[in-house]
Amino acid sequence: MAVCGATEDRHGIVLAKSEKAKKAGVKTGMVNWEAKGLCKDLILVPPQYDQYLKYSALTRSIYQRYTDLVEPLWNGRMLAGRDRQLQWPASHGTR
Repeated sequence: MAVCGATEDRHGIVLAKSEKAKKAGVKTGMVNWEAKGLCKDLILVPPQYDQYLKYSALTRSIYQRYTDLVEPLWNGRMLAGRDRQLQWPASHGTR
């Protein structure tokens, strides 16, 4: 399985892929038709960007519980606790 843009035509690219697709040689950024050529049974699904943003925001809120050093990067990605170790909240008990 691969998440691809423009799955209805041959001009979209692979945005993410399964381990099986990766083992078949499918790479992120590869055009859809080329990915299908490497992995004949590859299922192409369109991205769900609204869900991606929703869960990215949720992840950010979880990181912010542990550190104020959450740095948004691009496309929903982020760094957390880069300059110091994340602190385990006392309310969570011992790890």
